[in-house]
Amino acid sequence: MLTAFCSGTSKEKLERAFSTSWRTLKLWDHRRLKLQLSARDARDLFEEAKNRKQRIQDVPETTQKIRDDLNLLNSEIQQYIRAIGALENELKALKADLSTISKRVGEITNQLAKLGPEQQRIAVAERVTQALEDIQAQLQPTTTARLQAHVTRHFTSIADKRFRRAAVSLAAGEPPRLVFPDGRPPMLLETNSGFERRAFGIAFTLALAEITRRRVPLVIDTPLGNADSLYRPRTLKALADFDLDQIIILTHDEEVTPDLVEHVRNQVSQKFLVEYDEASNLSAVKPDAYFT
Repeated sequence: MLTAFCSGTSKEKLERAFSTSWRTLKLWDHRRLKLQLSARDARDLFEEAKNRKQRIQDVPETTQKIRDDLNLLNSEIQQYIRAIGALENELKALKADLSTISKRVGEITNQLAKLGPEQQRIAVAERVTQALEDIQAQLQPTTTARLQAHVTRHFTSIADKRFRRAAVSLAAGEPPRLVFPDGRPPMLLETNSGFERRAFGIAFTLALAEITRRRVPLVIDTPLGNADSLYRPRTLKALADFDLDQIIILTHDEEVTPDLVEHVRNQVSQKFLVEYDEASNLSAVKPDAYFT
């Protein structure tokens, strides 16, 4: 018969060995948890570093976009400064004209006082005719300058960015042309693309509406035409932002698409869809409807 026994000393050794092993196990478990936390922190730091790297890589593109926007704003500011200068010169010229006219009126009044009734009527008619001819000749350059400033502002807001610093010239007896401040030779508008010519037509129409201050509906048929995807929303927004009581745009499903309408949705008060019915040979007008 085999009997297993353990002396007191051996038992104490085993207990100490067990206790040491248990402490070692707990220590290793604690270190394992710390390593897991460290690994998790390292992964988080790695992801953050990746994101920072991506943001840094995107900085040149963002900076270039900001630089382009600043250049565009500077160009627009220069245009507004030129327009303000033209208007100030126009105002000075008008004041000078009014002063001259007032002086002429005073002279005519003094001369009329010395004439008889019949002679006065004849003299008034002659003087008024002559004064109107003089005023027309004096105001023509001022009116032309004002029209050029308005057309330029609308044209450059629609046309390609290479024309942003150009000015529209409407010199008497000459076809419309673009004049550049950097020394480039003038460019006849009729030599530009179909869209640039269309943009000039829209700009001229808006300028006339501004100058005459006639609050009448403006009807524009297919304003976008063959414009590409960059110009379409820009042109449509220029029309929608124009300060006029009503602008009616006639279009079709391939020109002003539903996506483009979203750019000016807040400025559109009414939509109508006209559909042709072959069976009845008639067109039906559907309010509050658009192409789908």
